[in-house]
Amino acid sequence: MMLRVQRERMHGGFFPSEREYVAAYGLTASRLSRLRPTAVIAHPGPMNRGLEISSTAADDPRSIVLDQVSSGSRNPHERAAPPCWPTDGRKSMSKLAITGVTLPDGSRTDLFIESGHLVDQHPLGATTIDADGLIALPGLVDIHTHLREPGREDAETVESGSRAYCSRGFTAVFAMANTQPVTDTAENAEHVLALGAAANNCQVFPIGAITKKLAGRELAELGLMHRSRARVSVFSDDGHCVMDASLMRRAFEWVKAFRRGAGAARPGCDPRWTRGVLP
Repeated sequence: MMLRVQRERMHGGFFPSEREYVAAYGLTASRLSRLRPTAVIAHPGPMNRGLEISSTAADDPRSIVLDQVSSGSRNPHERAAPPCWPTDGRKSMSKLAITGVTLPDGSRTDLFIESGHLVDQHPLGATTIDADGLIALPGLVDIHTHLREPGREDAETVESGSRAYCSRGFTAVFAMANTQPVTDTAENAEHVLALGAAANNCQVFPIGAITKKLAGRELAELGLMHRSRARVSVFSDDGHCVMDASLMRRAFEWVKAFRRGAGAARPGCDPRWTRGVLP
């Protein structure tokens, strides 16, 4: 049973976009193909074809929509889309023998790495690194970085920024959404992910914008970014404060439904408090 989206009452932006709603809840041709032959397709009508239900599903022989409209039958039941978790394309590491390294507790040891994993024995043909005077730490992660690409390649690129982070012991960075264009769609998030994979330095995870174009007026396509190849799990408008409390609440409610977990970060600033006070 599908429910009609009442467009005439949706002025509050209760979901980010129609495309987002279709991806999350719509009875598309793909989902229709997974239904059992004995399934019954119901809808109270009138239908928004292409939104909550595709034309293929509406006209399917299993559909009883016209009968429902005639009899006024209603039995609401929503169906959520199954998530898809693609691989993240992590790069493999070469064979390494790191000798004389100091651990955080002050002790010294040799570390052996093969195919990205610590091993007990010295790998055959490993590259030896003399780590005398160096400290071995877990890979560092920076949750707030500005890699500027796309749009501001004159200031920084994903390749140059991730290379600099990698040289300082960072194995993963999260790239803020204030690029040009803004990372507010699945396509833009996947583009940043691809740039990070092509650079092949440290892992680059795109941060998705909370609102479209960081404007603070409409939710960005949070679910589509989360379910994309980029698997976006952090959302932020960076230095642009989302001052609409109801909009921010809807963002929290939307990401709460993500099965793998996600967070929406709101900067602790509100320009209305400082207007006319600070230079």
